[in-house]
Amino acid sequence: MMSTESHTPDDLLERYAMRSLCEQDADELEDHLMFCRPCQLQLESIESFLLAARQASRQIRKEEPQAGSVRSKLARFQLIGIFEFPRQLAFPAAGLAMALCAMIVFMPSADQPYQQVSLEAMRGADSGIAPANKPLELVLSLAGLTSSATYRVEIVSAGGASISVTSAVPKSDLLTVRSTSKLPPGQYWVRVYNPDSTDPLREFSLRTQ
Repeated sequence: MMSTESHTPDDLLERYAMRSLCEQDADELEDHLMFCRPCQLQLESIESFLLAARQASRQIRKEEPQAGSVRSKLARFQLIGIFEFPRQLAFPAAGLAMALCAMIVFMPSADQPYQQVSLEAMRGADSGIAPANKPLELVLSLAGLTSSATYRVEIVSAGGASISVTSAVPKSDLLTVRSTSKLPPGQYWVRVYNPDSTDPLREFSLRTQ
């Protein structure tokens, strides 16, 4: 039987938090925890640490980096590091690992940079050629158009179905927009509008292959 004058060893608290204690030991520990505030706080810290480790593991699996890539190795290092740090550093390390995992999830992938494509041809002329199924950075020529602070850019399929719409600010006579919609091989149209208009100012031909 545990007394409130002595505190529960960390390994027993860890086993309790991981639901690996037998029923008798768990009952005794719960009786002790009812009256021992220091052990309650230590158990809360251990449970927070384990929760952070599980969340980090789920985020890494969800990201599914390619085996052998720098991002994959970094992800594994962050998760393994949680368990290998000394206990006095474990809980700050768990928070750091969560922050780094969030960076991995939201950082643009170095494995798939945007493919830049310059579009100057209009309907009836030669198509701009772009790689299929890649994030694209489209550089559109605005030469000859009335100046506007912003433009709306829409990518549509050959049949006219809207695929993506975005706004962009021009620089000189060029408008640069990024499309995260990975376009399968085929014919597309890129339309430039004034923000408050439904009639395109200019239409560019885009073919992915």
